[in-house]
Amino acid sequence: MKKKEPIPYKKTGRPSKRPDPELLIALYQDHTATELAEMYDVSENTVRSWVSRLRKEREQNAYYN
Repeated sequence: MKKKEPIPYKKTGRPSKRPDPELLIALYQDHTATELAEMYDVSENTVRSWVSRLRKEREQNAYYN
């Protein structure tokens, strides 16, 4: 299994396991939600939520640009 990357902290101090958007897209193209959930030690639903939010953000940005 791959070594986990350190968990960055938000300004509020709450840990965030979500990878940056570009990395998430790249990982999701090559791995399943189950594999990513294991990599980041979160549930599959959390990974799907990340991807869903990212897609919505990109759709909104495309609409307004």
